[in-house]
Amino acid sequence: MTLEGSSGSGKLPILEERGASKPLPLKKLILYILKNGVGLGVNFPTLLRYYLKLEKADSKEKYEKRLRRFISKLEKEGYIEVKKVDGLLWIKPIPRILDLIHKGTHARNHAQNAQNENPDFKKAILLLLPSQRIRASELWWELNKLRLKSRLKEEEIEKVVENFELYINDIAEKVLLFLDEEEIQILEYKSRFTSKSRAIEIVKTLDQAFEIASEYESGIFLTITLPPVFPFKIQKWLLSFLLHRIKALIRKREKKNLPHIKAIEPQSSFSIHYHAIIFGTDFIMQKDQLTLYLEKHLINFLSNLGNHYKRTINRRIEDEAVEALNIIGKKLLKRYKKYKRRNLKYEGPINYITKITHKGTFVFENPPPNRRRTSFDGGFSTVLDYIKFYTIKNIEEVEEIQKAVEANKPVKISNKSIAFYWFLRLPFYTLSPSLRMKKERKESEWIFIGSAYIHEVDDIISNLSTNDMLMREIANR
Repeated sequence: MTLEGSSGSGKLPILEERGASKPLPLKKLILYILKNGVGLGVNFPTLLRYYLKLEKADSKEKYEKRLRRFISKLEKEGYIEVKKVDGLLWIKPIPRILDLIHKGTHARNHAQNAQNENPDFKKAILLLLPSQRIRASELWWELNKLRLKSRLKEEEIEKVVENFELYINDIAEKVLLFLDEEEIQILEYKSRFTSKSRAIEIVKTLDQAFEIASEYESGIFLTITLPPVFPFKIQKWLLSFLLHRIKALIRKREKKNLPHIKAIEPQSSFSIHYHAIIFGTDFIMQKDQLTLYLEKHLINFLSNLGNHYKRTINRRIEDEAVEALNIIGKKLLKRYKKYKRRNLKYEGPINYITKITHKGTFVFENPPPNRRRTSFDGGFSTVLDYIKFYTIKNIEEVEEIQKAVEANKPVKISNKSIAFYWFLRLPFYTLSPSLRMKKERKESEWIFIGSAYIHEVDDIISNLSTNDMLMREIANR
């Protein structure tokens, strides 16, 4: 493999093949592998389709051979890992693959390039993406490049919605397989996005939480919104950190831990937006003071991003990756300060705070400016109505999805916000444990095998039944 152009030439790196009339578009292929290579990686047929599209080729035979040689060279030189799973070749990038791109780009900022080529820095970047241990569909992993953004454009949201619809249509053809002692059990593939009964259970749990919280006479309703400058994962960390700081302040003052409910909602750009209700207190601080308080902790979080990550999220992270995350945090802090300079009226994280009181149900002392005028039964909206708004809308969408699946029709969604929760793997809301109904958990003796298309089930059961070694391996998980 030879790269054309030096680090200062400004030319894109390309792979030269002996006797080839046209070089492979190395940079585009590398970027595609990087953007889609989380989890198992990108499979060869998908990569080949992309390559054929780049070349506008009608026949794939010649191009397939060239791509296979290219993959073989990348693997030999330690830029990728190649595995064969379920008959498919999977290509997974190794961080040093970025070197192939850096070598062919203009070196106007040598110090920056050196930093980005640091393997620990690359590991830190990967922490901003979903964990590779997540079990998810290829349609979900395909959107990984969008998860490094701070907000989505309309066409990017449409892509998320399109993949979500494809995902729903795909799992409509699947079932779940479990091992029960020595028998294989088959269950319907259900999720909060496809089962109305499961979605209603989510709302029921929220109603129960408010019933439990009714022992408190008052509480605080709080909304926190960040400026659109942080990647989605950082938004999630930051919002959780700021709420944690507020709860710690209240705990120090009240000498006890008070329960809360946190509702997660999308903004129009799919940026994350939190509403929180903290029960058992009726005052935190004045709004202008709260803005400065949140600002102080936001800056502190970004200034020590790696240290906060190790202390609160993953204590096993290596020290080198901590330092790399600290560098990323400082870069984001510069971006944040630049945003502030451009928006002179901005003083800190946008927030809304008001007292709520229990009068048969919790009501706002000073309703939010965008409060829906009526509740679902026609009266003025309560705190519960406000919090449930998006969850109810999602349930209505789930009902339409379920109808389409049962009628064997393609799923087309009208409420785009439901795709937001799938895209970022976020719950509709979270609760303090004390606000959950106590349920006796029964340990299941069933062992999850995996999902499968309905037409494949008979062959899979037949293969498992005749493969004692594989059955024992599943049973010992």
